[in-house]
Amino acid sequence: MGGQAVGRSASRRTFKLMVGGSIPSRRINADRCLKIILEEGDRDMSDTMTEMAKRERDYKRFENYLNVIVNYILNPNEDNFELVVATAMSCDKCLLRGYWKERFDISVEENIRTGFKKILKDLINNDKDQWAKFLTQAMVVGGEVFYKIKSMSPFADMILLPVFYGYGFAAIKDMDLQKFLTELVENKNFKTNGSGNTYFVSIPKSDNDSEVFFVDSI
Repeated sequence: MGGQAVGRSASRRTFKLMVGGSIPSRRINADRCLKIILEEGDRDMSDTMTEMAKRERDYKRFENYLNVIVNYILNPNEDNFELVVATAMSCDKCLLRGYWKERFDISVEENIRTGFKKILKDLINNDKDQWAKFLTQAMVVGGEVFYKIKSMSPFADMILLPVFYGYGFAAIKDMDLQKFLTELVENKNFKTNGSGNTYFVSIPKSDNDSEVFFVDSI
């Protein structure tokens, strides 16, 4: 039968690998096969670790960019503005195709500088459209950074739900809703994380205070 082992020793065992219908079969030593597999695995693991390190580095740069903007809003001066420009350019360089080029059509330093003068002015003046865009960015990082930014915004007391509409589906970033629901359940003296419990929650439906802001488009 094709592929039958030859010999009893593992070091001498061979495998018959069929390569196409008309191409002759060939035999490869089992130890050689194992070495190839391990080498490929090491390369894959190395590539994976490199990619993970890059993603972590890019994440930290973006988190730093958010914190620098917060710092400027609290302390608007020329030095802090230059720091905003520098961190924005860092994000532009660390993301494929360039974050600012992709989002705001500003990819060189002077355009970033000009664009941010308006962005930061709008944020300080509590422009809701600009804050909606900034908070959507902040949700990429989430956690304490996002909630610090949210507390400074015109939406501090609102539940925020960025919604992306594709073709036949909608994707909702619901971290803020989850936090609201967890607090709601815990305020009723029910257990949440790790409890294994299921709860049914009803929320009054009203759009009287609801607002919708356009963020961007692919």
